Amino acid sequence: MTINIRPLHETFGAEVIGIDPSRELDEVTKARLREAFDRYDLLLVRDIDFNAAEQARFSQVFGRPAPAPVIAGAPAPADPDTQYVSNTRSDGIIPNGEMAYHMDHVFDPEPVRILMLYGMQVPGTGGATKFRSTNDIYYKMDEALREKAKSIRCLHLFDFNSEGVKGEGGKPAPWDEELVDGRSPFSLETASPNAPRAWQPLIWHNPRTGKPAVWCNPGTTIAFEGMSDSEGYQILGRIQEQANGVPEYAHEWRKGDMLMWNNLTLQHARTPFDPSEKRTLRRSALL
Repeated sequence: MTINIRPLHETFGAEVIGIDPSRELDEVTKARLREAFDRYDLLLVRDIDFNAAEQARFSQVFGRPAPAPVIAGAPAPADPDTQYVSNTRSDGIIPNGEMAYHMDHVFDPEPVRILMLYGMQVPGTGGATKFRSTNDIYYKMDEALREKAKSIRCLHLFDFNSEGVKGEGGKPAPWDEELVDGRSPFSLETASPNAPRAWQPLIWHNPRTGKPAVWCNPGTTIAFEGMSDSEGYQILGRIQEQANGVPEYAHEWRKGDMLMWNNLTLQHARTPFDPSEKRTLRRSALL
């Protein structure tokens, strides 16, 4: 199979042309796709048509499935290890609203490595998914801040049973819009007993490439090792300030787009859109 790789952005991202992810791929093509993903951290394939089972099979070219989290009181996803970011489905998550830059599941001991979204329903305007490289952020930080950050570990926590996570219609995600002085809305005192939590380095190195990445996620960070919360949040705030202006890629969705990215090296965000317009993206997560 002949495929072409076209860069999308100056420091990351590429469009893959010439493959049909709904079909079984040969081993040579799979190896080339894995190499392209390691190089570009984000891959896009356009104008495809595949069902949940075909998406699951294609996703496993790159990793093993991460189980979908269980949200109390919310309908279970229709497909195993699959979620729907949707404002039209009863099992849809995070249906509406703008989302600030973040990384998913750094509150798990083994964070999700790859995220994949497939465009099933897309609004006419808005609802783009934006990306920026934390490797770019690392090198934009001043040297003193970079050296300080190398010694810091952060405790991340996420409560899937908090209000907003369950998909309250039209409400912003609480970890985006309710930050006070840059602090997470979650805490050990108020979290559900089984809310996942994990200590993670602020500066992480990709074992596949050796490149450093900044795991700065204020919305889930609730404590810091060896320093006060006040000092820790000040450091996160400085990183956020210095991250402004790094190159971004904004993906304007078309139906039939498949987008996958390295969740451990790229931050992603969502632009606002009219909640009366239908938006459904099928989500796969891989370890």
